Amino acid sequence: MFSDIIALIFGILGIIFVLLSFVFKLVTWREESYTLSLPLYSDDEEIYNRICNLTDFLEFCGIHKKCTVVIINYGADDSFCNNIKNYFRNCINLKIVNSNEQAELIFKELHT
Repeated sequence: MFSDIIALIFGILGIIFVLLSFVFKLVTWREESYTLSLPLYSDDEEIYNRICNLTDFLEFCGIHKKCTVVIINYGADDSFCNNIKNYFRNCINLKIVNSNEQAELIFKELHT
């Protein structure tokens, strides 16, 4: 009887500890900053749909202001990239770079 009460108490304390650690993880997760990258190979209209889906997801999670989306341009026209940048400038933090080297510099800049 006494051992059952002790087991029940430790079980309840364990559940409370797990719930508190889960809540703490959720709270601290939103305080971090994130970087996502998307490749852009040509003047593909599908990239608009990808970015729209991505911005919807980031806004749903509540991290759209703390996340930077880096589009690495491998062959699209500059005017197409500027159209993307202008269209999504108020939704998310968006950077468009023209090579992997520039992308690495952006990633280092964002995470230091």
